Amino acid sequence: MKSDYTKVSLLSMSKAATLLGVGKQTLNKLINSGKIGVVMINQKSRISYHELERFITDNTLYQSTISDEIPFTDEVTISAAKNCTEYNSTELFNRLKGELLHG
Repeated sequence: MKSDYTKVSLLSMSKAATLLGVGKQTLNKLINSGKIGVVMINQKSRISYHELERFITDNTLYQSTISDEIPFTDEVTISAAKNCTEYNSTELFNRLKGELLHG
């Protein structure tokens, strides 16, 4: 049986930023604001897969809440938001992780 180390694996800042689809500066802002936790090893920041999954899950907006979270200015934007498709954030994260790990 193959072990799954993704729950304990730690990512560099660069790999974590790539998985989230943001730049290193944005990732640093998320860390400094306390939205993403880091593990310090020899004065270097590392982020666990589990922490990225938590962040994605906690910050996923669904159709029922999207109109409350985003200020809309016109009927076209409101209509587009109502047609949003829900998705499973864990599935999305795993797909992105697979793409990063396996090219």
